Amino acid sequence: MSRYLPLLGLALLVGCRDAGKHSGAPTPAVDTGPTAPPPGIPLHTVAWNLTWDDTGLTPLASGGWQLERPDGLALQPDEGWLVLYTLVLEPCEPSSARTPPPHGLPNHPSRTVEPVVLAMHAREPFSQSAVSFEEAFFCEVGFALFRGEADSPGTPESGVMEDLSFWMTGAIRSSPDEAWTPFELSSALAVERDLPLESTVTGAGVVDVLLRPGHLLDGLSLDQEPDRMALDAMANLGDTATATLHQAR
Repeated sequence: MSRYLPLLGLALLVGCRDAGKHSGAPTPAVDTGPTAPPPGIPLHTVAWNLTWDDTGLTPLASGGWQLERPDGLALQPDEGWLVLYTLVLEPCEPSSARTPPPHGLPNHPSRTVEPVVLAMHAREPFSQSAVSFEEAFFCEVGFALFRGEADSPGTPESGVMEDLSFWMTGAIRSSPDEAWTPFELSSALAVERDLPLESTVTGAGVVDVLLRPGHLLDGLSLDQEPDRMALDAMANLGDTATATLHQAR
């Protein structure tokens, strides 16, 4: 037998195998299971509510309230105002597609109509009736505190909120052993946050935004300049705010 015959048989075997590879036979389909739903909450109609959580506030006989930290730093506001600049639904899109702050919130039809001045000392609520838009998936609520206009709804007649985002006056003390001293805090700067949208409903509903003034003093120091204290107090409101979508009542 020729010594080349085994090699010839091997070549024929390899050739047949390769021919099978390129025979044009269809590749079997791979079942990857059901397609994952898009992230976020599908919505086409939304109304807005903003309320205040009184946790940590002590009511006073005068009708006001007191806030005291565990280390004894405390304040009693006589008057306080805050400009809610906007609330808006944010579509579920990569953060790289968003315009960064300041004022990088989307101009979506769900946006509140105009800035509104709220009385913090009275924990004044805010609401806006429902608006409808093309259905999309939303993951967050854009929340911004910033200066309003001279004629913004809720503006006090004193004009104290002109060109301001936050203003508060009253009494403050560093500890229970110290005397109360007058204070005034104000800021014309902005605070913007992306609040995760929590919900068990879809389609239409009311977004309840909850502010927690019991955190106003978190991290503040009497060594800070008043405008810095005011901005940090605003930031505390933004950092502890929540947004929850409920079924329309």
